[in-house]
Amino acid sequence: SKAKNLAGFKNSVEKNHGYYIGRYEARTGTERNTNDAELTPVTEKATDYIYHYVTQPEASQRCQEMYEGKNAFTSDLINSYAWDTAIVFIQKFSNKKTYSIQKTLNSSFLPTGTKDTNTQDVVCNIYDMASNANELTTETCINPNGTFYCTYRGGKSGSTGTTGDRFNGSGRETIGTIRTGFRPILYCSTES
Repeated sequence: SKAKNLAGFKNSVEKNHGYYIGRYEARTGTERNTNDAELTPVTEKATDYIYHYVTQPEASQRCQEMYEGKNAFTSDLINSYAWDTAIVFIQKFSNKKTYSIQKTLNSSFLPTGTKDTNTQDVVCNIYDMASNANELTTETCINPNGTFYCTYRGGKSGSTGTTGDRFNGSGRETIGTIRTGFRPILYCSTES
């Protein structure tokens, strides 16, 4: 799945001097335990469940629908430009100067993610970029056989991956997993 409007996103970031990244991994009020669970609206509530068992196209659609019909805002699945820029922001405005190479900080998956601000993976009021679930993005990669795959970012519980890593999301286009989630972004519509 492609970004809703990558050029519009970049223009908005330049014109409006930024964007919003979801504070948490995308959440939902209904716990999801299987790939065929009903697709529900995305929330960003600390008390809700991680939105996982979702494919990359489904995650993209869920994010794009968050502010549908609102002329002032556009929402989308996070792209790698937004992910990397958030890491740069964190490194500049926190004591986590090497956050791009931060490995996971929890050994088991948390169904409701980190909620406690005393935990280590809360930086600049952004939760779990290095821990809990890998996060689907709009980015794609190609393998040596010429097949395109979605790319996911960040660390997941019990993994050796880091916040800045990019992973080949082979199969994430058609099947979701327990430790693969996503994060929405929000930006001003270019018409504003």
